[in-house]
Amino acid sequence: MTPFDAASAALPQAAAPRAIIAIPAHDEAARLPACLGALGAQHQLGGYGETAVLVLANNCSDDTAGIARSLAPTLPFRLLVQECRLPPALAHAGGARRTAMEAAAALAGPRTTLLCTDADARPEPGWLAANLAGLAAGADAVAGTIRLDPAEAALLPPTLRRREALEASYTARLEALAALLDPWRTTPGPATAPIPALPSP
Repeated sequence: MTPFDAASAALPQAAAPRAIIAIPAHDEAARLPACLGALGAQHQLGGYGETAVLVLANNCSDDTAGIARSLAPTLPFRLLVQECRLPPALAHAGGARRTAMEAAAALAGPRTTLLCTDADARPEPGWLAANLAGLAAGADAVAGTIRLDPAEAALLPPTLRRREALEASYTARLEALAALLDPWRTTPGPATAPIPALPSP
């Protein structure tokens, strides 16, 4: 049985929730509890069953799935846990996320909102509400930003921090250039700001 089929069998279509949050998880036994706890503290969760969370424990060598199942009775939402072993062609972050979202989509009704977060993330209390508000306002999709935990960021190697700084500067330059080329665009941007310089090596 594939994750897609297993998820379909776990929840009758008639019980489709208002929102489903897909979480791909690979060896995340240590960090997943904090993620699920943060989701449990979300505004606008609604009554039990209105929001569901699907954890796809993929290619795990630890007890990610067992830890998740043990937490289910303590959570204010319906938690579904599926285990699978992805083939090498899908055993990466993108393949795991796609598989998790396909499994979650199998549970969705025509009005269900599909969301996704990482197993090591801790969404802020307004994350769910902000996503739902954006979609209600007419957006086809909603994306947000990720802020690194300062303690974990300090452990990153200097080369990775340097790359992050370059990517941030590059993004800012693209935004500034787009604003100069298309000053009438509706997307907020630094319409009159100078194009920032790249950080020095």
